[in-house]
Amino acid sequence: GKPVLDSDGKPKKATKVSMDEKYKALKDDAFHRVIQLLLKRLPEMHEFGVPLDCADGFVRRGHPVLGAWIADYQEYNKLCQIKAHGCAVCEVPLALLGNNVVGPERDHFADKQRFQDFNNQKKILEAVLERLKTAKGAEKTRLKEEKSRLKRVVDSLENDISVRQLRDRDSTFWHMPRFSARALWKPDILHTLY
Repeated sequence: GKPVLDSDGKPKKATKVSMDEKYKALKDDAFHRVIQLLLKRLPEMHEFGVPLDCADGFVRRGHPVLGAWIADYQEYNKLCQIKAHGCAVCEVPLALLGNNVVGPERDHFADKQRFQDFNNQKKILEAVLERLKTAKGAEKTRLKEEKSRLKRVVDSLENDISVRQLRDRDSTFWHMPRFSARALWKPDILHTLY
């Protein structure tokens, strides 16, 4: 097979990934796929509505949204694809955690856009690296300049994602209509009081 290349076009060094990390990644992927399957029709039902039997005997068109999800802090981070020390509701830099700082509310739609931009630019960079292998003359020079520019863009987006404590995965909730992590989070006795 072809060697996997880094963003400089050099073969990546093999890294050992523990079985625990592989298992955790597989478990996370399976969890999000199940959630995705469960909520698959929600955006469509919200957009077009569904008939609902009302208490007064009439049938009305309702537009459902995901309104609550009982979970603890770690489960919310997992649902929203936030790293362990991040927050699904607000953005507080890791260095300020524990200092009673209130950060700005997390914008999950902006997070989705950052994630998409990062993946799109990364794919373009990979295509440039592939073309660079066979390029000659002026085209090779132009592609090297493009590679440098794209590498800066990808690195900047990757840093932005990391600073915001986002995982490098898509979140099912980013595709839900009117999604708000703040509104979704509901306290319960099991996870909050004990």
